[in-house]
Amino acid sequence: MYIHFLCLSSCYALYILFLLQFSVSEELQPPIILRESSDDDVPLGSRKVFTCNAIGYPPPTYMWLREWENLTSNFSSFSYFEITSAKKQDQGSYRCLAKNDVGIVASKATHLTIWYFDSLINNQRDQFINVYESDAIILYLPIINSSPEPSVQWFMKSSSLSRDNKRIIINEKYFITSTHNLVILNTEYQDEKIYFAIIENIFVGGTKQSSDFRLQINRRKTPLQISIPEFIVKPTDQLATIGDPIKSFECVANSGSSNSIEIIWQKNSILIDQTNGRFHIGPYNRTLEVRGIIADDQGIYSCHIRIKNSDIFINASAKLIVRGVPIITTNFPHIQNVDLQDKTIFTCNGTQTSTNVNVTWYKNAVRLINQSSKIQLIENKLIINDIEWNDQGMYQCFLTNDVGEDTRSTWLKIISKPPTVSVSKDLIVFNGTDVQLTCNVNGSPWPNITWFKLNLNDNERILLNNIHERFHINHRTGVLSISNTIRNDSGLYECLVQNILGSANARTTLLVRRRTRIISLPQTMKIIKAQSLKLVCHVFNEDDVSKKISWYFNYNQIIPQNKFYNETTILIDTPQNQDSVC
Repeated sequence: MYIHFLCLSSCYALYILFLLQFSVSEELQPPIILRESSDDDVPLGSRKVFTCNAIGYPPPTYMWLREWENLTSNFSSFSYFEITSAKKQDQGSYRCLAKNDVGIVASKATHLTIWYFDSLINNQRDQFINVYESDAIILYLPIINSSPEPSVQWFMKSSSLSRDNKRIIINEKYFITSTHNLVILNTEYQDEKIYFAIIENIFVGGTKQSSDFRLQINRRKTPLQISIPEFIVKPTDQLATIGDPIKSFECVANSGSSNSIEIIWQKNSILIDQTNGRFHIGPYNRTLEVRGIIADDQGIYSCHIRIKNSDIFINASAKLIVRGVPIITTNFPHIQNVDLQDKTIFTCNGTQTSTNVNVTWYKNAVRLINQSSKIQLIENKLIINDIEWNDQGMYQCFLTNDVGEDTRSTWLKIISKPPTVSVSKDLIVFNGTDVQLTCNVNGSPWPNITWFKLNLNDNERILLNNIHERFHINHRTGVLSISNTIRNDSGLYECLVQNILGSANARTTLLVRRRTRIISLPQTMKIIKAQSLKLVCHVFNEDDVSKKISWYFNYNQIIPQNKFYNETTILIDTPQNQDSVC
């Protein structure tokens, strides 16, 4: 086996080593999605493969959804989903679920767009359009069912049989809108032609031609006198996403002559400055392009039109709303440890966007709803009260708007366990000593700690608490402190710990001894020389404590001789001068 590992590539060997170490510990690890497919566009009939990569222990299995509806019936080890031949109905949002023994998490949505090019809707054979000279006319294309947006070119010809098709170029007379409609300004008799459009989708392949628009100019009996320009196309509100390459506004007016009008553009009532390169005003000032969209581009854009050398303006405005993908700013722990009967609060804050952001919560990929007092969804908070065993699992927050979404997940893990306890060893102390009996506690939720003194003879169990002036219990550390101990403090002490999962107890013995002490000393006395003398020293000691008494004269120990009567008494038969002390 060792030689085999030497033959592997370094990355693969490290991966095997990681798995071996991981499997030995066999600790549950929540599923975490590391990689998911990006948004994609594919033509009809194409093959598309979605991938999803997650880690965790045990290794996750996968299920695939479209619009939160199951695409696969069961979880499996396949981390991909394949569409062999894409159809229009395959378009939508896809995501994977990753599951292991901890719970289930969902990936962010991956959007699939199908490219297609259908027939034009309401494309009549011919359309006859009448307009008075000097007026403007818009030729509206039928609805184009195409993805992506097709390219459109307009042509004109003198008759239906004519082959002198002439492509229309935008100039002072012609304008093609962003919706591909053709605007003809200041119509004249020579504009009586047949107009048509060629629509092409270069990504799918294929070209379609619109019906013919036959334009007839009705002459006026008297020339039209225009003192105020007339709006033909006004700017319309636009939605943009940060990073979009371009958004444009259009402003087209009709007058006696296009050379007789001028158009200026403003943003929030301030003249637009083209020098920064991000704003571009098109030919004849009819279009304003905002390029490389950023958040600060949001605002009100307006065009102001007047006839030259006149003080009469007409104006129109539209909003540019810039949206951003919401980003969750709350720091989500991978694991949220809790105890039974606890209350926990998850918060899901995100970046500010200009559009409404929906906050949704999921447990194991199932959407959560308010459940009276048990589960509460308040603004961006998820509150879980009175936690039970079945509340364990993967909890996930999604912030979603029209542009996209962001998600974070955490494992709600119940760490509750029954209490265990051990106490300090049996203790022997002298009376008057301050002592501490320790109670080493483990358990979750943190157990309640109670101390008792046991009287085995009377089968009595006395509850100790801080009411006793010499007793103090620290309910966090479990220490029982006894100050200035007395003999009656001797006995058997029990520490009882309890939580919702059970109880445990342990006992220790405290023995308080009275100190060995001299209770009576020899008295100073006068005697006659050579008269016998007996000195007595009474000592108290516990019955099971041995004692040793030594006698001293002038700080010198007396060697036992005939002077000793016993250990507590010394007999001096014939006292001499040297036996006296001045």
